[in-house]
Amino acid sequence: MGEPSAEESHAFLSFLRGLPDVPELVRFFDRGGYFTVHLRDAVSIAQEYYKTNAVIKYMHARGARPGADPREGGSPYVSVSRAMTTTILRSLLLERRKRVEVYRLDGRAWELARRGSPGNLSAFEDELLRDASVPATSVTMAVRLGTAADAGQRRIGVALADPTQRWLRVAELADDDQFSALESLAVQYGARECVVAADAPAAERAKLDEAMQRCEVCVSEAKRATFAPRDVDADLARLAGQPAGGALAGVSRDSQLWRGAASAAIAYLDVMADTASHAQWQLGTADLDQYVRLDAGAVRALSVEPAADEHAREASLVGLLNRCRTPMGTRLLRARLHQPLRSLYDIERRLDLVQAFVDDALLRAQLHTALLARGVPDVERLGRRFGAGKASLAELWRAYQFTERLPELIRALDEYAAGGAAGAALIVVCYCGPLRAAAADFGKLQQLVRASIELDAAAQGEYLIQPRYDPELAELFAEREAAMLALHAHVADVAADLGFKGKDADKVKLVAHAGTGLQLLRVTRKDEPALRNRSAYTVLGTKKDGVTFAAPGTRALATRWDAAAKGYREKQARAPLRRAARRLSLIHISEPTR
Repeated sequence: MGEPSAEESHAFLSFLRGLPDVPELVRFFDRGGYFTVHLRDAVSIAQEYYKTNAVIKYMHARGARPGADPREGGSPYVSVSRAMTTTILRSLLLERRKRVEVYRLDGRAWELARRGSPGNLSAFEDELLRDASVPATSVTMAVRLGTAADAGQRRIGVALADPTQRWLRVAELADDDQFSALESLAVQYGARECVVAADAPAAERAKLDEAMQRCEVCVSEAKRATFAPRDVDADLARLAGQPAGGALAGVSRDSQLWRGAASAAIAYLDVMADTASHAQWQLGTADLDQYVRLDAGAVRALSVEPAADEHAREASLVGLLNRCRTPMGTRLLRARLHQPLRSLYDIERRLDLVQAFVDDALLRAQLHTALLARGVPDVERLGRRFGAGKASLAELWRAYQFTERLPELIRALDEYAAGGAAGAALIVVCYCGPLRAAAADFGKLQQLVRASIELDAAAQGEYLIQPRYDPELAELFAEREAAMLALHAHVADVAADLGFKGKDADKVKLVAHAGTGLQLLRVTRKDEPALRNRSAYTVLGTKKDGVTFAAPGTRALATRWDAAAKGYREKQARAPLRRAARRLSLIHISEPTR
C-alpha cells in the first residue's frame, strides 16, 4: 500500500477538514487497491477490528520533520485492504447501524461515490447481500407526526420503503404516546432506519427514539421541507409506472400525514435519481392488523432471531426451523416469523400448501431433481443486479440455466395437480399459473443467450460473447483458439515424453495457476515419479490434487494464450452486444422474481 506524497497529503487534509463532523458517519477513501479511514474513524477501526493501535499511521500536511515523533502534528489514518473493508462495512451497516460514505478521487478532486445507511444498502449490495445469513431487506421508515389528542392518542403517517426490493408501503395510524403501534410496524417489516423531521418536539422525539431503540432501529433526521407532499403524487406515479390511486386505495388520498412521510422516504433514499428503477416499484398499504402485533420485547422473548452473542443453531426460531435449501427460502422464513398471520383463511391456505408437499414424496423428489440437485441461484439478488444494470455475463448465464429448468418444474407440478390430490387447486393457483407466466416472460432472455453467448465455453465457466458480431472479436477469438490448440499439442508431447501413452496420455492435465492464471501442467502424486531425474521439467508445487510443473515452452505458450484471452475479454467488455444484453435481460428477469 503506497504512501501519499507530501503534496497529496496537504491537498487531502485540506479537503478532509472541510467535511462536517457527523458522529454516526464513517468515511472511507478509495485509494485504488485499498481504502483509508481518518481521524476518529481510524482510531475506532484500529481498536475494534484490528485490536491494536500499531496499524495507525500519521499523515502530515508538509511532511514529518526528520527524527520527530510521527504523531507530532500528524493526522491519524489506517490503510484497509479491500477484503477487510467488506468485513468492516458489514459490521458498520448491519450490526452497529452506522452510516457510511465512500469517496473516490476524480482527477484531482475527491468526490462522493457511494452513500449507505442501515435502511439503504443498495449502494453496497455486492459487499453485504451475498449470502442468506444476511437479511435481504434494507427497509427505511419515514414518520410524520400528527397533532396529539387529549387522550394521549395521535395520528401518524408512515412510509416504509425498500430500495433493494423496490417496494413502498404507506399507512396512517392512531398511536399512543409510547408509539406502540409504530414499534409493531417496525418489527413486522424489519425496518432498519427511521427518518423523522429535524424540528420534531423534544418530548415526542425522546419517546420515539426510545421506541426505535427497543427495535434496534437507528433514527436519522431530515429537514422539515423534506416532509412536504408537494410532488409526491407525481413521484409515486413515476415509480409505479401508473397512477398510484389503485394501489393505495386503503388510505385517504387527502391525508397530509402519509403523503408527507412518503415524500420524505423518496427524498431521503433519492430513488427518483435512479431512473432505471422507474416503473418497477410496487406500491401498497401497510395493514397493521393483518399480522399479530409483535413488539421488540416479544420478538426477543420468543427468540425469533439469534442474539448477537449466540452461536447455537437451535437457540432461535430461525435457526431451529431453517432447513431451507435456497437463500430465498431463508429470507421468506424470516419474514413469516416476523409476520404471523391473523386471518384463519390465510393460515389454513398456507397449511394446505405445506401439507400437499408433505404428503407426496414423489412430488418432492421431482422438485429436488428439477431444481435443488443442480443448484438454484439467488434469483432475488440476480433480479436486483439486472434491475440496477450491473449484471455480468456470468449472472446472465446463471439466469438462463435457471429458466431452462422451469418447464421441468412446471411439468412436475402439473402432473400432481392432474392427479386430483388434496391441495391440487391451490398448487395450480399459487405455483403453476405464475411459473408458466414467468417461463413465457423468460423466453426472450433464452433467445438472447443462445444467440449471443458461447454456450460450450459458458458450461465450462468461461463467459464469452460469440465472435460473429464483431470482426475484431472474431480475429481475437481465432488467436485464442490457436493458442489453446498449441497448448493441447504441447500437453500431448509432454505426456509422450514422460511415457504416458494410449489411455494414459490424459494423465498430464492443463491447470490454471491460482495466482497468475497462467496455464501449467499437472500430474497426480501417484504419477509424480515420472518427473524425477528429468532436469528439463520444473516442479512448481505439490498439493493433494497433484504435482504442478512446467516443461520447456510451457510458459511461452501459456503467456500467448493468456494474452489472447485477456484481449478478448477486454474487447467484449466494450462490445455493444454486452450492453444490449444487460438492457434486454433486466426486463425479463426482474419482473418475475418479485
